[in-house]
Amino acid sequence: MIDGMSELKRVEVKVTESFGEIVSGQPSMRHRRCFSNCTPEQLVGALMGLKFSGPGGLMADSTAESEECGSDGNSRFMRTFRPLGNSFASVFAGSFNVRQEIYECVAGPKGMTAAIRMSFSPCDPKDELPTGSFLWEVEADAAGACWTESINTPESRVRNIPELKQGTGKKHVFLFLHNQLNEKGARRIVEALNGGDAVFADYAKTDRMRFRPGRCADCGG
Repeated sequence: MIDGMSELKRVEVKVTESFGEIVSGQPSMRHRRCFSNCTPEQLVGALMGLKFSGPGGLMADSTAESEECGSDGNSRFMRTFRPLGNSFASVFAGSFNVRQEIYECVAGPKGMTAAIRMSFSPCDPKDELPTGSFLWEVEADAAGACWTESINTPESRVRNIPELKQGTGKKHVFLFLHNQLNEKGARRIVEALNGGDAVFADYAKTDRMRFRPGRCADCGG
């Protein structure tokens, strides 16, 4: 999935913006990470193609009961996702289902721009929370490509992303742990783009995901 990387130019990541707070009783966060010497297509390929959990996966230290590619080729579903895996701290972080869906994929003169919806639902239908979604956006910048995450912010509301709601006692845990997980995810992306120790999902290797330029309907494929 990661093609055309120059052997002479290594990918590096830097955080250009990061904040998190409780607003109206729910977490509000925005994080922007920029990757040098890579294209938006390669960044989207890593965000959607790396295994989501488990050793070598995007969300380091996490586990999931199962991970399946959607029939549309633009989404995947992780059942019983545990952000802290089987560690003692997972008691506080809990477990839930996650759906990752790329719903905008547009080719432009500087490369792909893409929007990815991350949606959450409880594992047990008797539970009410967590529910809702947040937004990942990928676009080109002068040095390479940027990954911006918006959770319960004006940017996510403009795109009609449903508010992410956490239960009592989970909001501050979410604030504390979420950015750490995504920092590790950014490092895993760097490893993947530099040809290091990262693991791509089987369905990504066998080309069942069709969001890449030339294959995604919105990209003219």
